[in-house]
Amino acid sequence: MNVAEKAPARPVLKTEAQPYRLRDYLWLEMADWLREEEPSFAGLDNETAQDLAGELASVRFTIDSSGRTVIESKDQMKKRGLRSCDLADALAITFFTTGVIGMAGLPVGSPKPANRQ
Repeated sequence: MNVAEKAPARPVLKTEAQPYRLRDYLWLEMADWLREEEPSFAGLDNETAQDLAGELASVRFTIDSSGRTVIESKDQMKKRGLRSCDLADALAITFFTTGVIGMAGLPVGSPKPANRQ
């Protein structure tokens, strides 16, 4: 999965935050889930649960000049002295839905129609 590809639009009723890239989309979806569902991570061992909570809380975001939400890159996190947020990224990837993500509603990796560039 290429999380650097263009993100799909999110339903306006769900949130006003619109993502820039697929990674941003997945993080926004995950954030909504965490806020709305208040999941329990009690099944995780204590160290993993603490690592995940730390990763989720440490990632920053910005709003670009087009008003889109951009989640902090791993390189930016590294410059701030943080380690990669692999657990949080793995959780975010679980919000990927085939057939919804991609250009013109096509699944990721689908060839573009011949008349589009």
